Amino acid sequence: MSGVILSVIHILSAIFVVFLILRHLYNMYKKIKVKDWRSVVLDVVSLAICTPIFYRHFFVTFDLRKSFAEIITYFS
Repeated sequence: MSGVILSVIHILSAIFVVFLILRHLYNMYKKIKVKDWRSVVLDVVSLAICTPIFYRHFFVTFDLRKSFAEIITYFS
């Protein structure tokens, strides 16, 4: 049971990170429209550094597919 709860928390945190990245991209779009190039460069660099870290965390270190499999196994 605790494994299922941890799996749900892991999936929800992955969804939250996706929404954070999308919000970051939207803010970058707004800064491009205003032509604030310094902020855009900083945003691109931070996104280029953080995205591989998030990918490695959710799909290599703690495999998200195992979380889905554990939830499906528990409820079937």
